[in-house]
Amino acid sequence: MVNALGAGKILNPNTSSHRLVRYLSTEEVGNMLDGLLLLSEQVFRTRYKRESRKSAPVLLFDLSEAEELDWLTDYFRIIENYYSNTLRSEKALLLYLS
Repeated sequence: MVNALGAGKILNPNTSSHRLVRYLSTEEVGNMLDGLLLLSEQVFRTRYKRESRKSAPVLLFDLSEAEELDWLTDYFRIIENYYSNTLRSEKALLLYLS
């Protein structure tokens, strides 16, 4: 999987590191999409379930709620479609990290 948060070119290099604005070129958008497609919805759901069974799971989400997995899976599909549409349009992608 490609790391979207650390990827891309920095647009404002003289800014403090926690407020960097980056963009992904069309090629990098394609790499991100490849990573998302490789991950797949099924693998995403499997990783989520594996994490929820740990004694100390990641606390970003309430992993005990079945609806949470459905919501996150829907969000995963939205992100996948966003990258697909961006690539199809041959556009770059702006990432802002704050």
